[in-house]
Amino acid sequence: MVEDIIVVLRSLQRIVITTHIRPDGDAIGSQLALGLFLRQLGKSVTMINAHTVPSTLAWMDGAEDIQVFTDSLAQVSTLLRAEAIVVLDLNAAHRLGTGIGDLVQDTAGIKILIDHHRQPESWFDLSYVREDAAATGELVYALIKAWDEALLRGPVATALYVAIMTDTGQFRYATVTPAVHRIVADVLDRGARKPAEVYAEIYQTHTPEWPRLLGHVMNTLTLRFDGKLAYIVVTRNMLETTSADYQDTEGFVEFAMAVEGVEAALVFSETRKGVKVSFRSKGACAVDGWARSFGGGGHRNAAGAFIRGPLQEIIDTVVKSAPKHISLAEAPVEDELSADDKQYLSILTGI
Repeated sequence: MVEDIIVVLRSLQRIVITTHIRPDGDAIGSQLALGLFLRQLGKSVTMINAHTVPSTLAWMDGAEDIQVFTDSLAQVSTLLRAEAIVVLDLNAAHRLGTGIGDLVQDTAGIKILIDHHRQPESWFDLSYVREDAAATGELVYALIKAWDEALLRGPVATALYVAIMTDTGQFRYATVTPAVHRIVADVLDRGARKPAEVYAEIYQTHTPEWPRLLGHVMNTLTLRFDGKLAYIVVTRNMLETTSADYQDTEGFVEFAMAVEGVEAALVFSETRKGVKVSFRSKGACAVDGWARSFGGGGHRNAAGAFIRGPLQEIIDTVVKSAPKHISLAEAPVEDELSADDKQYLSILTGI
């Protein structure tokens, strides 16, 4: 666990830290906190990801040092020569991204996982996984505090605040406990930024195109199953028409979740290669199994999947599958259901 990871990392010098594709606040915050901390200890640290740091997180100290993987000779050499590779905030190799995932598994270095997702893969040499943790940042906090609490300060502490604050929906999710608030109070005492500053940097820096895109997307809001399920759609045409960026869609799911009576919400985001589906839910309504059924995964109340195929076909398939994975009142129109769906719904409803 924490002690074993500390013992191993203390004895090593060349360390790579990486995280999942399309990194969020928990991924980047945890990566920067651990990376900056290890550098203070004199370690040679390389931070490298498949995708760029989102613009809403680029203000963080050290963010400019996070490399985007391009399969260059230098990057491949760094990965293969690393004595340890620390993987943060994911549970499966494919979530690292094309190319880098295979390299991480093939390297001779010690593979270390720090994560809070369910069902992690088994190829890691050391793991610190807690499914009940509010964020991976909570686990990185525990590691740093156990190793050298004096270095838990300034940008390291602020990065941990970003990690926990963003992955708890600004402290709204069920994973938030009194213990989480005590951690947050500690990193705020030690950090370099005030909560209002951090919030403004992340949530109040929308582009001028953002409100136009939001208007188009909200027009697609659809309620199903007696209003317990809501979904919205982001098409490539909307992005092109408004000149908005994909990052402008961040947080749109919260508008769907805010509708009274909604227990679960979906965002279907069309890309050139398929459709990204974001799953969100409240309380006891778990959506991670639903996402896994489409090749994705995530947390109990926040998950995602990427599905190849036509947008409308994917919307129909995912929405119709809802009763298989979450408890909802209304069944889809019977003549639209497959034989398997009808059989399953008959079991649920006693029809």
